[in-house]
Amino acid sequence: MNYLPTRAHSAWYSGQDFPLDPVTPGVILARMRQTDGQYESFAADVAASTIPSPAFKLAWKRQYDAWKQFYNDNGPGLMGFMERLSAQTMTETNHYVDVLLQWGQAFQRLTGQGPTGPRPLTPAPQNEGMDATLTKVAIIAGIVVAGIIVIEVVPVFKH
Repeated sequence: MNYLPTRAHSAWYSGQDFPLDPVTPGVILARMRQTDGQYESFAADVAASTIPSPAFKLAWKRQYDAWKQFYNDNGPGLMGFMERLSAQTMTETNHYVDVLLQWGQAFQRLTGQGPTGPRPLTPAPQNEGMDATLTKVAIIAGIVVAGIIVIEVVPVFKH
């Protein structure tokens, strides 16, 4: 399995092929679960490997623990749902995917073989400005509703 990044990875990650893709809490959770599976698979590969460098395994353990902390804080559950209301969680998940790809490349250089699990998918496309756009739409809708209430309801109370 080749863990080296491809040209397609760069184009896909930059969003050139997907100009608009709304990110919902469910989409983010699915991406996080997929990424967690990749981290688990790679952790098993590292544990079973004969890498002579204990520094590699120790550094990987720290990365794995950081991912698990992020996943537990933002993944399944009510508090995770609240955190996934922002596209920032998807951005951070994509960062962890990029880091995992780098770990896979280092593993391949040290062992001469790629990890046994499927190659981590490149970060899912997203529109970073979607949260801001939805916020603006919600504010405008709120102003319109408030205007209707003032025009229609307030005169009733004046009589």
